[in-house]
Amino acid sequence: MDYQLRQQIGQMIFAGVPVADEVDDQTYHLIRAYDIANFCLFGHNIVSIPQTCALCNELAELCAGCNGVMPLIIADQEGGAVSRAKMEGAHFPGAMALAAAYDHKENGAEIANSIGHLGGLVIKALGINTNDAPVLDVNINPSNPIIGTRSFSDDPRVVSKFGIAQLKGMKEAGVLSVVKHYPGHGGVSTDSHLNLPENKATRETLAQTEWKPFKEAFEAGAEALMTCHVRFPNIDPDMPATLSPKIMTQLLRVEHRFRGLAITDCLEMDAIRSKWSPGEAAILAVEAGCDMLTFSHSFEGPMEAAKALFDAVTSGRIPRRRIEASVRRIMAAKERYRLLRHRPKDPEVAKKFAENQDMIQFFGNVSFLSITLLPGPDAGKLFYESDAPKFFAPVSAAMTGAEDPPAKPLSLAKEAIALWNGCLGVETPIYSQEKSAVALDEHILSEIKAQDYNLAVLALCNAQFRPGQQELLRALEASDRPLIVLLMGSPYDASLVKRKDVPIIAAYEYTPLSVNALLRAMDEGRYLGRCPVKVELNR
Repeated sequence: MDYQLRQQIGQMIFAGVPVADEVDDQTYHLIRAYDIANFCLFGHNIVSIPQTCALCNELAELCAGCNGVMPLIIADQEGGAVSRAKMEGAHFPGAMALAAAYDHKENGAEIANSIGHLGGLVIKALGINTNDAPVLDVNINPSNPIIGTRSFSDDPRVVSKFGIAQLKGMKEAGVLSVVKHYPGHGGVSTDSHLNLPENKATRETLAQTEWKPFKEAFEAGAEALMTCHVRFPNIDPDMPATLSPKIMTQLLRVEHRFRGLAITDCLEMDAIRSKWSPGEAAILAVEAGCDMLTFSHSFEGPMEAAKALFDAVTSGRIPRRRIEASVRRIMAAKERYRLLRHRPKDPEVAKKFAENQDMIQFFGNVSFLSITLLPGPDAGKLFYESDAPKFFAPVSAAMTGAEDPPAKPLSLAKEAIALWNGCLGVETPIYSQEKSAVALDEHILSEIKAQDYNLAVLALCNAQFRPGQQELLRALEASDRPLIVLLMGSPYDASLVKRKDVPIIAAYEYTPLSVNALLRAMDEGRYLGRCPVKVELNR
């Protein structure tokens, strides 16, 4: 057994902890038998401050005991809907909300830098030293089901300004920022968690849109990226970006001159898994030019990948020098971020960061500034003239494959009832994405027909992909009562509203921050945000 090669391959793999909030027997096995040297955490791994510190400390100790250096411990702490750490102080506004609050203000980049820095300090104190953020995708396709409000804008200029400022803030906090999803996931209409998306744009168009924020981020010092599982037929008609030498070597290393770490998106997503086994996907990704391979959801994936890469090197399919080139980049990054020796995380220190009230208030104020009244009727007068509004709203849920189920589901309807006397609330289904017509159940129909309210307030969450929500909107539009529509996800849902007298308010995300900010904006009648994407209003 070539133990040095095994350790080198272990440095190239990120593994998840699929079922536990602690180091379990299978995780021990990955480290001890396969030298897996890096880990990715999700919401179910991050339950409390003491537990998260203990998990990260134990992962660090085990990895150091096997290979002498600390692991990269990574999480998707984008802000907004995609936030693995749910502690109040770790949860900052997402990309589109931030741009809505500050793109029209001179200090927008400064605020983005502060959010990256403060958010970075919190997760670093927990033991998470690497952040899969910011998202540099330009959301140029309104029908994109997976990026949407995770993007700052449909304008590459805005994406670059906010994304680069945020990654610099994270770097200042001592957190390795991983920009994503290279070379761009914004111009598609398919979720790569479910299928392989395709972007048929020309090279010239891609250079002016999708590639610009990445190229500018590389020039500004970005040190790591995450790939996208998207096929670009005008660049490589055969392989998705993650597995394409034309993209991960020729475009990335030669044309875009990137010298940092190239990390794959999870190789267990259906865009890859439906065609390639974990082992073959790992080999193809390394041959394409990727440095690190991500397996988030099973123990079998990283084990199979480690075995396949070992066999590919010993058989001569992958030259040993190719592995060594990636390991040099990985070890250089670990040295820059002081991961050559273990510095245990103290939960009391982490608590001070995560519960800092000034920071929490700052995040809340940014969220308040993001709430946007779209062009059309004013919501303030309509809301204040009602003494019996009824809120129709779903309970928060994971709306895409990128999101964790909420640890504590949030009810906008209940929050409104608690705030305003005389307010009524109805919790509606979130509804599925099935395209067949969805009939409203009798309970919802009876609440619509009831005479106990004189204003309907309807919350939508990515309704363009959920026909049941559209049916509910149609039913309320057909009633003779005034209506206000709240967009708790994609602002593109505004195109579904047909009635000209309906005010539309965009909150961009369904989180405790955004709900508090929205209710405050409605209470004060102040809507200070400006939508950072072009929204079609069909009325």
